[in-house]
Amino acid sequence: MDLNLEEIDRLVAATTKGPWHVAREIDGVYSGRYTVVRSASRNRRVVTVSQTRQHDGERAEANTRFIAEAHALVPALVAEVRRLRAALAEGEVTA
Repeated sequence: MDLNLEEIDRLVAATTKGPWHVAREIDGVYSGRYTVVRSASRNRRVVTVSQTRQHDGERAEANTRFIAEAHALVPALVAEVRRLRAALAEGEVTA
């Protein structure tokens, strides 16, 4: 898989500013469960997982946490790929 890091940067930049965190749902089938992703910078809901009906109920909270964490993890992974590519180009490491 050839990663287009510039496109990944654009995708991240277009999202709601973070940090993102998981919050409790206030209504619907998951009321009281941690199935909402909120932006700390705007204190607004960014994503709701499985709001109106159960799609993958047993994993809803894990999916929500993954989405929230990915907002920070993806840029960190892109930076690491860039660092490793640069090290390869300089001959500092081998594939």
